[in-house]
Amino acid sequence: MLAVHPEGSSASPNQPVDDHGVVDPCAPSSPREWPSAPPSGEADGGPADRTGLSTDYLNHYSEVLMLIELAAYDETVVEELSHWQPIGYRDYFLRSPLRRAASAIAAYDALEAGPRTAFEQTVQALDKLAQGAILALQPPCHPQNVVVIGEVIGPGIRRLIDRAAAFLNSDGSASCTTDEDPQAFIDRVIR
Repeated sequence: MLAVHPEGSSASPNQPVDDHGVVDPCAPSSPREWPSAPPSGEADGGPADRTGLSTDYLNHYSEVLMLIELAAYDETVVEELSHWQPIGYRDYFLRSPLRRAASAIAAYDALEAGPRTAFEQTVQALDKLAQGAILALQPPCHPQNVVVIGEVIGPGIRRLIDRAAAFLNSDGSASCTTDEDPQAFIDRVIR
């Protein structure tokens, strides 16, 4: 989830928020800017101490979705999008400064192979859609095409984020699969 900040706010409009909508104005807006993770075991009894899978990972995809959709209105975001890189769940939390990163990794490692593979296939589909949109938005991209890219690929990314969120919120008990092959889904969205 991404926070929407009022005009004049000193916080970045790309600043991620946690599962409870809390923004840390000092937190970097992307994983590539994160400091090393704090030592495990820090706990204060707050929401950061929740165990299990974490939807904080999906902030990475919500941010790229927002930027893809925003590209139709602000051509400067295309440069920012060109720096976006896919990152796996485990690697995201290995680099994360969140106190509950270690428990998110432990929960992920404890998943059975079938559900974890289905989740990873959903993430791979997200990566392909996001990277395809980013590539298509690179100059020279006609302004009309910028709008179409957001309108066509945006809803597909959003559906995959929702599917991944349901899986993570259920600690892996919700199905992350559909009857449709992930590549067939991507092909259908892009056509």
